[in-house]
Amino acid sequence: MVKRLCRLATVLKLNEAEAKTMFELSEPAKEQFSLETFCSAWASEYDLDAICLTLGAAGCCIYERDVFTACGGYPAQVGDTVGAGDAFAAGFLYGYHRGWPTGKTARFANAIGANVASHACATPPLTLVECSAVAFSSQSV
Repeated sequence: MVKRLCRLATVLKLNEAEAKTMFELSEPAKEQFSLETFCSAWASEYDLDAICLTLGAAGCCIYERDVFTACGGYPAQVGDTVGAGDAFAAGFLYGYHRGWPTGKTARFANAIGANVASHACATPPLTLVECSAVAFSSQSV
């Protein structure tokens, strides 16, 4: 089902474990798994414009136009990680569809994901101003 849906998508967001699983199911014994190898293969196979891979506290990687970019995460006292991936995806799409540079989009998405993970619920009250302040401050990781 994931492969069928990828044919309809232009942007794919997975976490690292999901990417590894999809790679192993579709590329058994062909190549050694790496995030960059996965992104390159899937972007080509499914004609994807961008692939976002979340790495938990380590941040994310974004593959766009054959360029692989890693962006560090933000420190957070984790309350509950439920909703953090969805929040990241929303933040990524917000910046992506506004044409922000990849690094800016990744920092913004990471800040939103970390903010959500730092709360004890999946949908804490957030504002764009709060997330932007974290993402674009001099304290960026």
